[in-house]
Amino acid sequence: MNILLAQKARENLLKIPEAEQGLFSRTIRKLASKELSGIEAWGMPGVFIHETAWGGKIVFRKNQKRTVILGIWQSLQAPRTRVNTSALVLAAGKPSSLQESSLSEMVLALMNGGIDDIIVVLSPPEESIREMLAGKPVKIVYNPDYERGLSQSIRCGLKTLAPDCGAVFLTLGNRPLIKAELVTSLIRNYKIENKPILVPTFASKPGHPVIFSPSLVPELMRLKGNAGGRILLHHHRDELTQLEIGDQSITTGLISHPRQNKQQ
Repeated sequence: MNILLAQKARENLLKIPEAEQGLFSRTIRKLASKELSGIEAWGMPGVFIHETAWGGKIVFRKNQKRTVILGIWQSLQAPRTRVNTSALVLAAGKPSSLQESSLSEMVLALMNGGIDDIIVVLSPPEESIREMLAGKPVKIVYNPDYERGLSQSIRCGLKTLAPDCGAVFLTLGNRPLIKAELVTSLIRNYKIENKPILVPTFASKPGHPVIFSPSLVPELMRLKGNAGGRILLHHHRDELTQLEIGDQSITTGLISHPRQNKQQ
């Protein structure tokens, strides 16, 4: 495939958040390979417009030798259809004061990123965290057996999922650097890729949060000990989408809980 980006198209692509640039790039490759097509622009013979399901628009010219991308735009409006999403935040254990104050920032990013239902799993009696999250649309679930490992917290949270949940975000409570823009991009990519798992990566290393299809909830419920969702990444490695993110913060966190942060 011979693909050429016009200068204006290249400039616009670079203005789009990094998490979505890969989505546009894959769409362009599909246009060049004829996996996707566009509608011919009125009054402009040979020029086509392709509108993506997430609100993007690509204008291109194509012949037998190459595909020329003339313009790229990303709509500021939300996609016309959406997936109801739930976020499961595993924060049971003995958090530090820094983790306590940062958990509120993570919840705010999840809210602003488009999460519909936020479930925070705590160990009783974390009243300081409950008070800190007061007034936010957050569902707090207590896991008295958190010392048995991540799997117990995952089960406690999954039992409270909304019936219409279409995607499950799973992340650890010591990941306060998650940004709203990342959450929005993950939702869009998950919807377009239509795979049971989507995992963000930095330098090919998996990070947080990971999105799971509700169809995998039974497998998540069967996890044991300190095994987290990352085991499913191995079991379903041929069915997942990896989204490379230019932000190392998705793979790092604050001071780890002794038992609740070995893997996810």
